Amino acid sequence: PTVLGSIMYALDSTDPADMQLNPDFTNTAPGSHYIAISHANGCVQTIDFEIENFEPLTLVLEQNNINEITAVATGGVEDYTFIFDGEDNGTDNTYYINRTDTYTVQVIDANGCMVEAQIFMEFIDIELPNYFTPDGDGMNDTWIPRNMEGFPEILTIVFDRYGRELYRITQNSPGWNGMYQGSMLPTGDYWYVVKLNGERDEREFVGHFTLYR
Repeated sequence: PTVLGSIMYALDSTDPADMQLNPDFTNTAPGSHYIAISHANGCVQTIDFEIENFEPLTLVLEQNNINEITAVATGGVEDYTFIFDGEDNGTDNTYYINRTDTYTVQVIDANGCMVEAQIFMEFIDIELPNYFTPDGDGMNDTWIPRNMEGFPEILTIVFDRYGRELYRITQNSPGWNGMYQGSMLPTGDYWYVVKLNGERDEREFVGHFTLYR
């Protein structure tokens, strides 16, 4: 003999009118609940349970800076692990590209759930001006590599023709204004060494530019 047909169920109620043979309840709101189990002999048992609020894991890719992908993850369970272009980036959600391409990004939450998104990125390379004119007219008054914001670890060193170091430029530095120890240097050629120092871009550039007065 079986008792299955003699058992009925209700969600958050012991009212016989709410009882049903099917023990499955869907679309239940987050919060505290109970299941009432009623037997044909009149016995009713209740079981308390909690449904946690759950938001599905989502991933949005943004370009907030040249050559930089920002992955914005929400939902799921933190902490998140980010994988950019097949490379495990840990919990760091930013990534600097080194080529024009469509990039695939995955995020994995603490439960192992994963979502994936793609973004097309155009690589913008460093540009090194050929000259500058520090005459105070507001045009080309300093010498500085262009597009530096796409290369956060960049270091530029300016030298004179004798190899004397005149100035260093990093990400947040102003450009070189043609001065050295408080004195204006003359018209002529000056040299640079540029080191990108990127995790995926370790290129170095050596060249010269002209100061015009």
